Amino acid sequence: MQHGLNSARYHPVDPFWPCTRPGIADAIAAAGASLLYLRGHGPDLHRIERFFAKLKVLLHTAATRTREMLSQTFEQLLDEAIAEAAVRPNLRVVREKSQDQLDLQACHRVRSRLVSRRTATIDQIRAFLIEQGIAVRAGPRALRNSLFAILENRKDEISPRMAKLILGLYEDWCYLDERIESAIPG
Repeated sequence: MQHGLNSARYHPVDPFWPCTRPGIADAIAAAGASLLYLRGHGPDLHRIERFFAKLKVLLHTAATRTREMLSQTFEQLLDEAIAEAAVRPNLRVVREKSQDQLDLQACHRVRSRLVSRRTATIDQIRAFLIEQGIAVRAGPRALRNSLFAILENRKDEISPRMAKLILGLYEDWCYLDERIESAIPG
């Protein structure tokens, strides 16, 4: 049987939370389940966490029990948040991105992922060659320019299976190059 503890001293037991009422924890344990409390937050909450902390306090203070009361409480909280934002001169407002901006951002993310995959593929080819005792100068161009000559001239050092793996990785590399070129619209 596991019992979790709310380790934060500054978080009082919440009387509105059903698991803190007498007998509830025992009923949960009798059913064979365990009750775990999430670790409480310290005083250094993020802005979003502060918002939800305010929301929770407001909901509990208002003792919202109906949908209408919940709606009114949300409206009140939103009004307070807007009023607070209006008096804060250093509050930065981020403009909504246009569809073109969102598309370009997505293209850059995809391109970044493809470049990472290409780098990993090149590094793997280089590592396989090093394991075979073959060192190649740094940089992708040096590897690309010498790869076929290495595979041809060092057939006695590289097994056919390893050569096939390296050629497969080279094909992946070429495919990734094509994808990277087409990822950003010109």
